[in-house]
Amino acid sequence: MSDAQVIQKLTEFERLFNLSNLVNDALRTVGWIFVRGLSLLIDSLESLTDDILMIKTFFNNPQVVEFVQTIQPFLYVLLAGSFVFTGYLIIFQKKFDREGLLINIFISLMILGLLSPTMKQLNEFTDQAVNQVKSSSSSSIYGSEKETISETILKENLNDLVAYDKNGFENYTENVVKNNVPTKLIKGLQINEVFDSNKLDISTTGSKLSKSFILWDGSEEVLGELDQSGLDWNNQYYYRYHPNWLTILVTLGVMGFTLFSIAYKLARLSFELAFNYVLAILVAPADLHSGQKTKKVIQSILNTFLVIILIFVSIKLYTIGTAYL
Repeated sequence: MSDAQVIQKLTEFERLFNLSNLVNDALRTVGWIFVRGLSLLIDSLESLTDDILMIKTFFNNPQVVEFVQTIQPFLYVLLAGSFVFTGYLIIFQKKFDREGLLINIFISLMILGLLSPTMKQLNEFTDQAVNQVKSSSSSSIYGSEKETISETILKENLNDLVAYDKNGFENYTENVVKNNVPTKLIKGLQINEVFDSNKLDISTTGSKLSKSFILWDGSEEVLGELDQSGLDWNNQYYYRYHPNWLTILVTLGVMGFTLFSIAYKLARLSFELAFNYVLAILVAPADLHSGQKTKKVIQSILNTFLVIILIFVSIKLYTIGTAYL
């Protein structure tokens, strides 16, 4: 490779060829420790979110079921009182919706008899929808079941000069492989590892690039040679890895806040499901005359399951957008 070609490659990949020194070593070490700390937090929040997602079946908790069974005699009293009140309205109100009464009675009986198994079916459908959202599109943040969110964020925002060398240092703007580091090892990288041709299996082109830098001789750009003949700590090398620091920190920070908000939202929705489940059983027998309150409670239950699905759809779209940018 001619000097002109080396200069062209160094210019083209200028963003990735960063010289190592003691100051940069310290800054990169501190930055990587901070990134790993954020990653640990994200992984914990991700696990917490999955755990909270499992408690949305709180409405089917044995204690909740036992409570519903203990109030069944009271439900019969409500139903009888509601029939009496509805009869009064039929007799004394000419505008009473008599056709809607049969529908309201049917809905009330369905709620009293089938609400619990129906909610179990809705819960299973929600689980399937959430799992489908999380598992689809391997290029997204969820990647595969073996990868955590933070691992995928780091994987997608880490440039490895060795990987570019294997691709012949093709055009930086093209869709080339940024790194070949296994995802499970991404957090354990030595972030200050250098691009040393004596220690790494790289091509002739990569070896030439690892030892060269651009000089200005007063009239044109010329190629200089890095000083790599002294002590290891004082030699000049390029860093092997170039993380997209800003993207990683912003993405991890936003993802952490998002996962915390999701965990809180899911916990609240789980309680609302149990509350609306009990509320529907109480309201249905007492609302025969209009059915409006019963319909609102049922609508709230359906909306809760829908919101749970949409939460994971929204985070999916966000992370796909992050990867795209």
